[in-house]
Amino acid sequence: MRILKKYYQYKFPKEIKWSARILIFALVVGVFGKFIANDVPIIGKKDGSIVMPVFKDVFYDLGIFDWKDRYTYNHLDNDYDFAIRPLIPYSSTYMDNKNAGYVSPFARQDVRGWYHRHWLGTDDLGRDVFAGLINGTWIALLVSLFSVIIALIIGVPIGLLAGFYGDKGFKISWLEIIGGSVSIMLGLYYATYFCDTPLEVFLLIIIVTLVIVAARWINQKIFSEKIGRYFPVDAFFNKIIEVFKSIPTLIILFIFLGVLGNSGILSMILVIGCITWVRISRYIRAETLAIKNNDYIKSLKAMGSSDREILLKHILPLVFPPVIVSVIFLMGSVILLEATLSFFGIGLSVEEVSWGRMLNEARKYFGAWWLALFPGLTLFSIIAALGNLGQYATKMLNPRLRD
Repeated sequence: MRILKKYYQYKFPKEIKWSARILIFALVVGVFGKFIANDVPIIGKKDGSIVMPVFKDVFYDLGIFDWKDRYTYNHLDNDYDFAIRPLIPYSSTYMDNKNAGYVSPFARQDVRGWYHRHWLGTDDLGRDVFAGLINGTWIALLVSLFSVIIALIIGVPIGLLAGFYGDKGFKISWLEIIGGSVSIMLGLYYATYFCDTPLEVFLLIIIVTLVIVAARWINQKIFSEKIGRYFPVDAFFNKIIEVFKSIPTLIILFIFLGVLGNSGILSMILVIGCITWVRISRYIRAETLAIKNNDYIKSLKAMGSSDREILLKHILPLVFPPVIVSVIFLMGSVILLEATLSFFGIGLSVEEVSWGRMLNEARKYFGAWWLALFPGLTLFSIIAALGNLGQYATKMLNPRLRD
C-alpha cells in the first residue's frame, strides 16, 4: 500500500495520463519483446544442464553471437525437462505451416492447446500476428529513438552556428578551406567506392569532421596571422534546408536507401536521421537568433568570453528545452515514415516483420481484416499518444497557453 501511495503522488496529469501509459507500455513491450513472444524458452533444463535460449537469441539479433541453426530451432519441436516459456510461444519469423493461409483469430486452428493458439490470427506464411506486433514495436522504438539522436547530433550544432554567426560572424582561413574541401572530396570518393555498410559511412563522416576541426585548431594555434574570409554560415545552411524542403521526404528516403543498397534497420536509422535534422536545426536557429542579441550575451562578449563558451554554457541550455517539443513530434513522424517505408518494402530486410509490412500483407488479401486492424490500431495509438504528449509539452513551455 505504501508503494501505491508513493506512486500516486507522482501520477501523470490527466491530460496525458492515457498517452503516457500507452507509451510506457509500448516501451516495455518493445524492450522486452523477446521475452514476451518467442519460439524458444526463457530458461530451461535439458539433458541435465540449464540453458537460456532467449538470451542467446537476443545476442544473435545484436550480432554478438552466431546461432547457425536459429531458424530451425524452437521449443515447439524440442522437449525440455523444465522450461519457463514466453507468454506467446511464437517469434515474429516462426512459420506455423499447419495454420498458414490467413487464419482468423476466431477460426478453428490446428494447435496443441490454448497456449499455442494464435490469438490475433496468422498471415499467409503462418506467422503469428501478435508476435509480429511486438516485433514491430521494437523496430519502431529502435528506429525512432536512434534516428532522433542522429538528427539532434546534426541539427543542434548547425542551428547554433547558423543562428549565432549569421553570414559575417564566422571567419575561415585558407588552410581550413583547402583542408576541408580536400577531406570532403576524399571522403565522398571513399564512401562511393569502398564503403559497404552504413556504419562505415557514419565512421567516415566522423573522421572528415575531425580533420576539419583539426585544421581549424592548427590555424588558430600555429598561424598567428589568419588570412581568409568570412564564411556565410547562415546562408549556406539555409540553402541546404531549402533543398530538403523542396523535395518530398519520401522521395529523398527512396533515393538514399536505394543508393546504400544494404537494407536493414541501421540503414533506415542513418538515412532518416540524416534527413530529419532539418526540423530541429530550423528551430534551434530561430531560438539562437532571438537570444544572441540580448544584453546578457553582449556583456559576455565584452568580458572576453569565447564563442564556444557562450554557445555551450549560455545559449544551448536556453534553446534546448523547447526543442523537446520538436523531438516528441519528430518521433511520431519517424515512426510513420518507418511504417510507410516498410509498407512499400523498402529499408528493412526481407525477414523482418513490422507494422508497415503487416499492413502491406493485408493489402494482398482483403479478407484478412486482422492484418489491417491490429497493426493499424497500434500505429494510430502510438502516434496519437506522442501527438497528445507534444501538445501538452507545448502548453507547459508556453505560459500563455496554460489557461
